[in-house]
Order: sequence, then structure tokens, then C-alpha cells
Amino acid sequence: MTTSIEHAQGLEERRVTLQDALDEAKERRERNRLGQFATPPPLAREMLREAAMLLEDRQHLRFLDPAIGTGAFYSALLDVVGQKRVKKAVGYEIDPHYGLPAKQLWAGAGIDLRLEDFTRAAPAADRGQYDLVICNPPYVRHHHLPASEKRRLNARVGRASGIELGGLAGLYCYFIGLVHEWLADGGLAGWLIPSEFMDVVYGTAIKRYLIEKVTLVGIHRFDQKDVQFSDALVSSAIVWYRKQLPAAHHRVAFTCGGTLEQPLAKKIVAADVLHRAAKWTRLPTDAESAEAEIGSARLSSFFSVKRGQVTGDNAFFILTQEEVARRGLP
Repeated sequence: MTTSIEHAQGLEERRVTLQDALDEAKERRERNRLGQFATPPPLAREMLREAAMLLEDRQHLRFLDPAIGTGAFYSALLDVVGQKRVKKAVGYEIDPHYGLPAKQLWAGAGIDLRLEDFTRAAPAADRGQYDLVICNPPYVRHHHLPASEKRRLNARVGRASGIELGGLAGLYCYFIGLVHEWLADGGLAGWLIPSEFMDVVYGTAIKRYLIEKVTLVGIHRFDQKDVQFSDALVSSAIVWYRKQLPAAHHRVAFTCGGTLEQPLAKKIVAADVLHRAAKWTRLPTDAESAEAEIGSARLSSFFSVKRGQVTGDNAFFILTQEEVARRGLP
């Protein structure tokens, strides 16, 4: 007699084979443009083990994956907690190339797989329903998003979470903002996203959201040399937070290197430090320097620093070779 565990393992083996075949059938350039980078199965299981530990007090789970692909995270969920603990499961997939085969694969396996664009889906009855959101959102860079699409997304994100994103934000930032109204109060969100948001200007809105509107549990940053996706040279991070306002004197676990479960470095960082630290990738290894910034003067305290305007008058700004020679410049 086949057990539920054996059935889940059989589904996962079929899913991995399916994922490889679908990736192979789609041009790599197109997958890069659409930000489609499949989650490695070991990492998916690692994330779900962490999620199960953080939600161990909840007997039943309502699960959402807004960019499910072929279902790596749902497969890991079944492997880690079992079917009986999953009260509800919903996944969204915009691309029928992956969504249709995935829907067939998971038919009868307890998940409502919706072939829709999550960014256009209305929460309606699903608002505030999910205890657990786990997602590897599409890594679509800003230059692949038309201005009209950015305006639409920003309007929806503003209504959902109060975030206002800049024009350079990638699609994954909008996913984070949109999920806010789907999460139940106290619900847990886990994101596998590029770590660049921790340093760049467009990431400021996301960082403010993480330290002001939710309770940031922890961030694990993988070593830059240890890329998680074989087909994408991007440094990744895993972000965990609960949908609840942070307590006073809240502290956050920052880890880096190694794996999520066995990091090479760890530091518990006060939220005050995060408010002032310009570059979160300095944490945890350089936490002392970041803490030293508290109370210290910064250039922005005295000056408004702005980028100059482009005039097009290159002749005014750029010296000719003759002028360089005449002045004896190196």
C-alpha cells in the first residue's frame, strides 16, 4: 500500500523531471527576461523546515505561493508538514508554459492552482486568509516593466500596504507589497529574493516596510560566490517576517554564508541600527560599524546631495586630446 509520504515523494520526482523539461523547452533568454528561475529543491525544503519551526504553534496552515511555477514550495510543504496539516493551499502562475503542466501534476493533491497574474488578482474572500506565504517571485528588472505597468502596480501596492516604490524597483518588490493584504494577522511570509534591495536606493521603501509595518524575523544572505540558481548570476537572500507591528526595542537575526540552517555568521541586530544603516549587506559581519553610525553625523544631515542634470553640451565638459596635451594632463 502506498503511503502519503511515498506519494508526495513520487510527485516531487515527477515535478523535478517536469521542471527540467519545461526549462529546456523554453529559450533561456526569454526565461531571463521574465525572471523565471526555478527554486532548487534542497533550498525549498530548507525554507519550509524553517517556516514550520516558526509556525509550530499553528495546528493547521493556510498556504499561498503567488508565483508557484511547478510547485517546489508546495511540494516541500507536503514533505515537511504533511497533507493533514495543510487546511488550504493556493498557488498563482501567470505563464501557462509552466502553469498548465503544474495544474495537471497537482490535480487532486489539495492545492488550488490558479492560472492568473497574481498582481491583478483581487483578494476578495482571500484577504487576510493565509498563515504562510512562501515565494520565489519573478526577478523581472525594472527596464522590462513599461511605465504604465509600474503606475498600475504602484497604485495597487499603495492600497495594499502603503508602500510607494521607485521607478527602478524590480517586479519582486511589488509582490512583497501586494502580499500584505493576503496575509493573516500574525501570518508568516518567506521570500527568496535578490539581496540587492538591502543596499540600493529603490530598496529603501522595502526596508522601511520591513522595519515599520511588519515584524522582521530575520534575513539570511548567501555568499556572493554561492549563487542559488544555476541559470542566474544573482546574489540571493531569504527574508522572514510576520504581519504584525514590531514591538519596542525589536531585534532581528541576520545571518550570512553557508546555508539557511547552518550559516557561517550570525548577529542579532537592534531595529534602531536597521533604521540608520544605509547598507544592510554589511550585516551581520560588520554589525559593530553599523551600530557605530547611530548618533553620528552624516553628510545628508547638512546637505541635500543631488545628481546633476545632463545638458548634452559635452564640448563644455569634456577636454579634447589637443587640450589635454597642451595642459600636460595625465
